[in-house]
Amino acid sequence: MGSQYYNTPAYQWYLRGDADGLRPPRMPAFKTDHEGRIALAVGELFCRVSEDDGNTLCRDRRKFSSVAALKRHIREAHQLEPVKGISGRMTNREDELTAQYWKDIYDVSNGFAAEREPDPPRRAGNLIPIPFNIASDGTKIPDIIAMKANVRLAADGQCTSCAT
Repeated sequence: MGSQYYNTPAYQWYLRGDADGLRPPRMPAFKTDHEGRIALAVGELFCRVSEDDGNTLCRDRRKFSSVAALKRHIREAHQLEPVKGISGRMTNREDELTAQYWKDIYDVSNGFAAEREPDPPRRAGNLIPIPFNIASDGTKIPDIIAMKANVRLAADGQCTSCAT
């Protein structure tokens, strides 16, 4: 079974690009995480980096051949680091969330929704940051109590944050 997001009209609109095959107009800028890294969603092929709070996007409007090529461009042209993605096959839920993300991008770009970048699905690697405590020698120690507080647990102790 192929990806649901890939075959949606919204993602196909994105892949086609503008009439000239370049980045569609009026797209929102990429979001960044708490460390200023670029959050990419599955399937991103156009650069949407903004260096002026979303008023203008990257001058390079071409479609990159792969996500790896886009990441290389972001590192070299903008001196920014993309959030590390998660490798492996998407779950059905992740695929559904990615399809919704591309529909939201389509809606924002075409004026059907408020002008803001939707949150990339978790698959993009935009995970909850790991809280750390700093030991007296300067080493980082994961704060397990704070990490547990970030995870929703059902009454039976099972994690409800993860997509299944």
